[in-house]
Amino acid sequence: MSALVKLSGDDLERVRSFVKHGIEKDAYDEIISRLDLRCRMCGVCCTRYSIKQLNKPAWVRCKYQGADNLCTIQSTKPEVCQMFPRVHDLGYVATHSTIFNKAKVCPIVNELVVVLLDASKHE
Repeated sequence: MSALVKLSGDDLERVRSFVKHGIEKDAYDEIISRLDLRCRMCGVCCTRYSIKQLNKPAWVRCKYQGADNLCTIQSTKPEVCQMFPRVHDLGYVATHSTIFNKAKVCPIVNELVVVLLDASKHE
């Protein structure tokens, strides 16, 4: 797994604004299509976040997280887990822009934010 790019609060705010007001859906979809959004097996999402459907509190390792950081209930895991980090849908991302806060811990969101930050500078 590659290291996360350090992002400032200003970087995240610029990306939030760009997603809400500056990027067209086709351009966002094209960026998403170029990214590898597969799980990086870092285990952050399975530990850091609460999962109500599994009665899992935040900051506690999920009981279904295997030693390899893969989900042991892959075929039946809750939708919230299946969709994480839910960056495919511009409408969702634009209205739930706190998702970009995950860029500091999630490799997938981090990569997306870096690409969007670069794109926002060319607008």
